[in-house]
Amino acid sequence: VLANTKPVAKVVVASGNVTARNEESARSLERRASIYEGETVLTGVDSRSQLRFNDGALLSLDPQTELVIETYRRNPDDPEKSRALLKMVEGGLRTITGAIAEEFPEGYEVETPVAGIGVRGTDFQVVMADTELVAAAWQGKVLVSNEVGQLPIGDDQSYRFARVQKGQAP
Repeated sequence: VLANTKPVAKVVVASGNVTARNEESARSLERRASIYEGETVLTGVDSRSQLRFNDGALLSLDPQTELVIETYRRNPDDPEKSRALLKMVEGGLRTITGAIAEEFPEGYEVETPVAGIGVRGTDFQVVMADTELVAAAWQGKVLVSNEVGQLPIGDDQSYRFARVQKGQAP
């Protein structure tokens, strides 16, 4: 547990080998365990987890996923100071975003080695496999972007899905 830090999420489900690590330690996660800013959540083979964030967001992690909770801070008094930055190193996730994405969509982002995902209040899914990213916007809008280009997907867009190869436009 990180000293003097409030939890940003709680574990709803931890099935199989689910751990959290920071620079100093690693710990096994189980139902109701706290997750802190700066931690990396890892799911093993045949393992899954579901996290409920303090802004109401619900996030499910697929097996063999590595997700860094870089920043997760909500400021209800000044939503433009709210920020959620999640870095998915590998694996897959699905999320229904919470208050941060609803109040200040520009403040919520998921980064991957292939592309970044910006949301506009939504239910979306991201799967990372080697040098390819697949994203789906089930409800709402998502902007998939990298250094080569960008593609909006979801409601009122031409596509609901995006496939991105590293170094290529979405």
